[in-house]
Amino acid sequence: MRVYSEFAEHVARLLTQSPAYRASGSTIHTIINPKSGLFTHRDRLRRSLSALQGHSKRIGQQTSLPVQLHLSEYPGHATQLVDRIVSGPARPRMLISAGGDGTHKDVLSGLVSASPEDSGLYPVFRLPAGTGNDGADCATLTEAYEVLPRLSDTHRFPALQVRTADGRVFYSFNIASFGLDAYVAHVTNKLKGRLPGNVYTLVADLATLFYVPVYGIPETRLSITRSDGTVLQWQHRYALVAFGVSGKRRYGGDKPILPHTENLVAIELPGFFGRIKLKQHVYHGTHVHDPEVRLEDMSSMVIECDERMPFQFDGESLWLEPDAFPVTVSRIDHAWHGLRP
Repeated sequence: MRVYSEFAEHVARLLTQSPAYRASGSTIHTIINPKSGLFTHRDRLRRSLSALQGHSKRIGQQTSLPVQLHLSEYPGHATQLVDRIVSGPARPRMLISAGGDGTHKDVLSGLVSASPEDSGLYPVFRLPAGTGNDGADCATLTEAYEVLPRLSDTHRFPALQVRTADGRVFYSFNIASFGLDAYVAHVTNKLKGRLPGNVYTLVADLATLFYVPVYGIPETRLSITRSDGTVLQWQHRYALVAFGVSGKRRYGGDKPILPHTENLVAIELPGFFGRIKLKQHVYHGTHVHDPEVRLEDMSSMVIECDERMPFQFDGESLWLEPDAFPVTVSRIDHAWHGLRP
């Protein structure tokens, strides 16, 4: 417990130097996932704490730090923690999310679902403390420690709301998707902690070979509403359908699935050798030139399918059965506030 408190105190000390904090006098709530990559790798954690201590020495000691520590103990727990934080009296609070993409997704889901009208009272900063950090606010912890004292403003960011026909609601703050890559995320999540490092690429290599013959690719019908209100109808056997809160998005350990301004990509099922070639193109963002790939700017979308499909949202995964369809995806503008330099 002491190591989490020490980490939270050092991070809070950096944040209290920022213009954004000084203008608000907020209480700093730090939500840590002890099972995330940083906190499960002793050497990485030791180096990170050493760097934090170096920054703190330059700042000097403070007699009292306005920080409260919360530990996320299981998937979805951070959402409950945020709900408790915002259910009290409405006063400024800053949230630090220390974990991987799943932790950040849970923190922001709690914020958007619990108090959307007051989200400006709870600006968030996401530390890259996971194995994959596509949804963090900095690429590395070293960069984050440099940025924290310089946070001067908040910015409104969008989110995706995914609603199933059986009444479930999911939020995504980076990318959600159906198909092959969702299956990769599903297997990767099961292997986390059992194999060293980021196993996403290894699983993707194997899934490219075996996913189609084992599970098949169902026909999917997409009703896409553009930002100008026009509606498109797509229907095909798609190897994957990925949609982001915006274009220029990465996932799966920095894979540029949406390299341009469009926030929707649908990849028609290629043949065996085409799948191998396409996988390498996705890794480098050059898949947009392949004939099997369709791109679009999406405001909302309805997805229909008569078979079960894997689904992932910011790295979390599950299988959706036929009674979950149609699935409705909506882009929510100004869903949450993030701290920015």
